[in-house]
Parts: sequence; structure tokens; C-alpha cells
Amino acid sequence: MEAIIKKIKNTIDQVEPLSSRGDVKSICSALNTIKTILGDKSDPEILLQHFIIVWGLREPPLIESYLKLLATRFDDSIPMILDELEASTKKPKYKYLPKRLIGKHKPSALKQWEIYDVAKSLTLKPNHKTLVKLLRGLKGIGVYSSEHFARTYYLAFKLPHQSREFVVMGAGASKAKYDVMRKVGLHDLDDINHHLGAGYKIDAGELSYYLCMGKVEFTTTSKTPPRLPLCPK
Repeated sequence: MEAIIKKIKNTIDQVEPLSSRGDVKSICSALNTIKTILGDKSDPEILLQHFIIVWGLREPPLIESYLKLLATRFDDSIPMILDELEASTKKPKYKYLPKRLIGKHKPSALKQWEIYDVAKSLTLKPNHKTLVKLLRGLKGIGVYSSEHFARTYYLAFKLPHQSREFVVMGAGASKAKYDVMRKVGLHDLDDINHHLGAGYKIDAGELSYYLCMGKVEFTTTSKTPPRLPLCPK
């Protein structure tokens, strides 16, 4: 257990915080810009519709171009704005989107997303499991992307991450890695934060991010110990 906790601590110390990443900062900042643009029309559902699209675009230059179009064409439908964005953007450079996902996040692909029902459901503040299931209803969105949306959504709207359980996000934050952690007595985020100690507190989204970006690897052959209360009586 100590070796795993040490690796996680070292990664937290060395890797850029999730909230400081260029794409995350751009998406979170866009939320305030959208509120300003919409003004009196900034009803929660419409705001969330645009937020879903901004998250889908992911890349800061594309987000900036979308916001500029929205500022002058806010009465147009989202598909119309995406058409204009695609027509005016030639061979955008992708820094943050994994190559395997680029085709699924182009403006033309986002036009096919059924964002209206998702936005409406988000206004009901669903629990984490329901939230990620909602996102999987969008064309091309799988487990990785739905969890990515969830953690970005929580950050942008200043909400605590709704899962205390580990979240799987590809090979970097895989079930196999979490199984290793469970084998040494680290069963969820409460256990992780308890053993990280003072000065360290992360949520499920941040843990998956650090495991991925820090390329944290660990193995164990130890047997699964019984789970003990954090504060024994």
C-alpha cells in the first residue's frame, strides 16, 4: 500500500493539475462567456446545450471560434453554428483530443448528438451513474468520454465529483489498476484520501487523470486484506 500511495503522491506533485490544463480551463471559462452572450436567454437547458457542444469541441481554438460565432448568431440553431464553424475552420490542430476520438468530435459529428434531452436531464442533477449513462446516449460517446465529460462538468459548474468509487478511463485508469489498489486495502476515494494524508485531497476524476497522465504503474501479489474502518473504535 505504501508504495502505491507514494506513487500517487509523487504524480500529484509532478503533473499539471487537472483544473490547469489548457482544454479544461478553456471549457470552464467558456461557461461564463456563454452566460454573458445569452444574457436573459441564459436558461439552464440552453446553457447546458452549449456547454455540451463546447466540451465536445475540446480544443481551445475551436471553442474560441464557436463562442465568437455564438456571440453574433445566438438566435441561430446549434447545428447552424456548427455548420459555419466547420466551413470556416480548415484543418484544426488537435492537442488535447486523443487521435482515436477526433472524428467523433468534429463539428459535423457534434451535429448528430441528441443534446437536448441530455441537457434537460442534467438540470435534474442526476447522480453520477445516471449522468454517465446519459452521455453514452450521444453518438460515438463511450465509457472514457462519458467519464471525461462528468469530471469536466463537475469542475465547470463547481460541483463535487459525485462518485466515491473509482472510475475507469481507458488503459491509464483501468479496472486492472484499481483491482491492484483494492488488493492492498485501497477500496475507494475515502481510503485514498485517508492514506494520502494532510495536504492531499483528490476526487475520482482527479485520480483517474493522475493515473493516466502520470503513467502510474504498480503490481502486487499480496492477498486482499479485510477492509477496516478508517477510525477504529
